Amino acid sequence: MARLSRRALLLGGVVGLAGCTTTEPEQTPSSPPRNEPVPKTDDIPSGITVLERGYSVYPTARHDHFMNVGLLVENHTTDHISVSGSIHLLDKRGQILPDGGSHPILGSFEITPKSTGGGGEGFPVTVEALDHMDKYVLWLDFDVVTDPRRTIVPTIDRCEDRDAWPLIHFTADNTGVEHWGVHYSTLYRDDDGEITGGHIFDRYAFPTYKNHLPEGEDEYYPEGTSTHALPCSYPPDQDPANTTMYLWWGEGPDNFDDYGD
Repeated sequence: MARLSRRALLLGGVVGLAGCTTTEPEQTPSSPPRNEPVPKTDDIPSGITVLERGYSVYPTARHDHFMNVGLLVENHTTDHISVSGSIHLLDKRGQILPDGGSHPILGSFEITPKSTGGGGEGFPVTVEALDHMDKYVLWLDFDVVTDPRRTIVPTIDRCEDRDAWPLIHFTADNTGVEHWGVHYSTLYRDDDGEITGGHIFDRYAFPTYKNHLPEGEDEYYPEGTSTHALPCSYPPDQDPANTTMYLWWGEGPDNFDDYGD
């Protein structure tokens, strides 16, 4: 993949256990040293717009406080792009918190030309971090994807909570050739339409994904419609009507071997 640029998006907001309040974004061109304030200059690459962003903090079965960050990006260019990066928690001085203040976005999500796409990342946070956090920063990488790709925005049927990874049940309409296995990302909203988080399921970044597949999920996407259930992290009591999912895979001659066993 060709690198478009490395950019950063500063998101305002004071953390609360029930959610956040955002302000207008400020951007910076490169990652700041850990103990230096974040400079404030506008530097998002031409042809790309971060339309929305948001987060929520909630308890999970394994963590008392879990922070989930999501964003929606519009790609005005004629290139298929991928979006990746990392999340950094800042104190009131604009410095990254020294303990648990930086979190990589595991994997990337992709966006077709002249379209929008979304994703996000979740991670545990401590009460101390929440007490000291004033804002968070997304350092975003935008790459041009040169390999042939196919993308699908499926219909979400239901969200299933369970002790293991929660599941999202969906119906996919594949207008291309049959395929096994996909990468996918999700974007979550509340009843007011505000983004509360997102998730990226990059099979290369999460090689043990098969351990979390439900019984009967064969990951086979024939031509036409098919139903599936895949593991995903989402806020409690997530409404399927407020959930968007994006699927993508390579269309090259080795598409069946693209993900391995």
